[in-house]
Amino acid sequence: MKADITRVTFDPDKHYSRVLMQQGRVQLDADWNEQSAILQHHLRVLTRDMVGPYAGPVDDCGFEIITAATLYRLASITDSTRRSYLEGAVRKGNFVIGPGRYYVDGIPIENKRAILYTEQPGYPFWNSPTLEDIQSEVAVLIYVDVWERHITYVEDDHLREVALEGPDTCTRAQVVWQIKVHAETTGEARAGTFGCHSADTLPRLGTGMLRARALLDKPVTELCSIPPSSRYRGAENQLYRVEIHQGGSAATGATYKWSRENGSVTFPIRDLSDGAATLETLGRDDHLGLEADDWVEIMDDQVALSGRPGLLAQVKEVHRDELQVTLSVPGSPPPTIPSYGQVQAWLHPLLRRWDQTGDPAAAGALPVVEGTAPSSSAGGWQSLEDGVQIRFSPGGQYTTGDYWLIPARVATGDVEWPHEVDQASHTIVTDADGNPVPAARLAAGTYHSYAPLWLVRPAGGGYAAGHDCRCQFGPLPCVSYVYAYGAEAIGQDLVSIAPKPVKAKRGTKK
Repeated sequence: MKADITRVTFDPDKHYSRVLMQQGRVQLDADWNEQSAILQHHLRVLTRDMVGPYAGPVDDCGFEIITAATLYRLASITDSTRRSYLEGAVRKGNFVIGPGRYYVDGIPIENKRAILYTEQPGYPFWNSPTLEDIQSEVAVLIYVDVWERHITYVEDDHLREVALEGPDTCTRAQVVWQIKVHAETTGEARAGTFGCHSADTLPRLGTGMLRARALLDKPVTELCSIPPSSRYRGAENQLYRVEIHQGGSAATGATYKWSRENGSVTFPIRDLSDGAATLETLGRDDHLGLEADDWVEIMDDQVALSGRPGLLAQVKEVHRDELQVTLSVPGSPPPTIPSYGQVQAWLHPLLRRWDQTGDPAAAGALPVVEGTAPSSSAGGWQSLEDGVQIRFSPGGQYTTGDYWLIPARVATGDVEWPHEVDQASHTIVTDADGNPVPAARLAAGTYHSYAPLWLVRPAGGGYAAGHDCRCQFGPLPCVSYVYAYGAEAIGQDLVSIAPKPVKAKRGTKK
């Protein structure tokens, strides 16, 4: 979540059940957010334990896939015009997503009405196959991809209270569901082993791992003589965000970008044409504004929902009176800068500021360089700023949007990051200089959950007409009791009489 927050403190391994406020204490956003995260984690784990990794209620199980072989399932649509439209589209190779509810990894998702694959609101279509594009001998798995997206007033202006005349307050986390098509052309499909379970093999998160530290060249020997160059030197507390820009591996050109403000510094675009952008604002102050040579990412709703990186551009000129900036992009020839106007306002375009010194050879991002052995104090460490360093572990596969958060604190002169622990003796591992080795951590997100919906395999592998992969559950068994006090109890002190449990029929009120 690219919110303007201090840090993220929720850790499921600590098993905290709630957050307790105390009188006369400072209130922090991290405490409020941790309480929400504790409750959300509890509800999602409970739901998953009760219904499994994915399932829907038997009386309103949603996300049924309706193809040409099951057009009769559209008979329940009372609007004849709408029904005819859907039937015509299905005959041309599209398919329908049925209404109802479903749970994926404990996350509830809901589709309000029957829609076409190409009508779904959360999925832009760039080179996405439909059933019309897929050859008959290819196995097809239709599945749902569920993840969370961060929403600010830029994407939803209703979040701002008009009585406050403009300022934004809280932001939101939005559950996104996207119906996608996975086609399998290998021998696995022809052998019949490709099935509903194949959704479990889809990547939920990149496998790349990161270490972070504040630079310490030599171990501290005297408490009051810490060299200024050996610790976090920033003048303010920061929440650094390291995010993968172009996915892949280090060998195939994966890149990253970073922000000292968790990527929360954004500028809504009113108009963008020929590299000249008119913005809604240039920031609250100089610290959160734009300057020449800053790097910004051009984003909109479709780019964000597609999982692709936005175009990185460099600010060349800032015209404060006109709220305009002039942008340029690296490359030979350079990529085309998109255009936005009033017609594209529904896309909610924006510029997001990043704080790296962009590498033109990496299109404004920085190349992922993987380090050497973790016990080494050198090799592979890359400096962000003010003593903060990161190192990617070897062998990772990175996905666009993978991110790590690094809180840096002035009071300690360090970053908040766990240390590598020797599992045998539970002691902290140190490098050649005696400094604690930072632990390698997977990305904090964005985490994707998947559920299979519909499977079609070649005739030789079965399910040629299609197979419904959804799971369903009914109401939980309910047994209630009524307590009968015998005739002998009338007129007596009921507190002294033990109740007699009588088993009642299902549904009887207590």
